[in-house]
Amino acid sequence: MASERRTLADPEQRRELVQELLEPAAAADVAGEGLWWLNHRLGRIEAASTCYEIAGKLGYCLERMPQALEGLEAWLSRELEAGTLRHAHGGDVRERVLTICEELTEARALVLRASLALHRAQSALSPLYGPVGEDDDAG
Repeated sequence: MASERRTLADPEQRRELVQELLEPAAAADVAGEGLWWLNHRLGRIEAASTCYEIAGKLGYCLERMPQALEGLEAWLSRELEAGTLRHAHGGDVRERVLTICEELTEARALVLRASLALHRAQSALSPLYGPVGEDDDAG
């Protein structure tokens, strides 16, 4: 029996591969690795339409980040209330969690602003095309 080969070129197969991740930290690691790899491939962009597409996909990532940050905050709050968190240096756990939650709230607001700015940038990219040669430019 031949094994089924999956490819990252197919969006459905990419989704299936990612959904096989069972640990939240592994999923976050894959997201980070994806961005790291993107950063190393940006020099290979060949068309304005690719910039448009990447801006949209990055906007999609940012739109999902607030929910992840809310999940971190919910877990910390739940564990704080259950009394199952400890401070490694004997500090005040409640104070530390409240500080973390304030920072996560700020991060959510900043991510939302970044998402909106990225969508505006993508909209501004919409009418652009190219590269074009000297003979191709009609405008």
